[in-house]
Amino acid sequence: MLLARVISRAKWEQKKWMDEGQISADAVTADLRTQNNSLSFWRCADGTDEEINNVALAIAAGRDKIDKVEIVLIDDEDLKTDGQTIKTSDGRTPVESLVRLHVDVTQLDYCRLGKVARRVASAVAADQCHRIPKNRIAKLLVTAITVGEILQIGKLNEKLRLQVQELLN
Repeated sequence: MLLARVISRAKWEQKKWMDEGQISADAVTADLRTQNNSLSFWRCADGTDEEINNVALAIAAGRDKIDKVEIVLIDDEDLKTDGQTIKTSDGRTPVESLVRLHVDVTQLDYCRLGKVARRVASAVAADQCHRIPKNRIAKLLVTAITVGEILQIGKLNEKLRLQVQELLN
């Protein structure tokens, strides 16, 4: 099964001053910031467009504003091979039907986090990334409210709610 994590792809690109295989400190400190020695991921099964859209919606609905979403896909078996512990946990999203797609990679230390960083860097190098542009995110949010009815506008952060309300008018 594939796991998705939000990243800023540009941070993971190889810099001219770096030797092959090196990972930018900015990428690690910005995109792999842990909380309670854990990293948040979303299950994305096979990485179909629908699954990627669901992950993007879950993430976007929990934000303060409509913005692009960049995700990287990593095989959970690779993480398990690295000795990582993956635990199901409720995701922080107002889209209740997507809350259970969330998992955490837990019990991270410096060494284990480095292994995750290597997996992310390899996935970026192999173009296992998806960029969902701002206009597509807006459409996903509006559709989830109006057509799918899987998201209640009142559950959005106030700033995001105002942006979405403007699109609905």
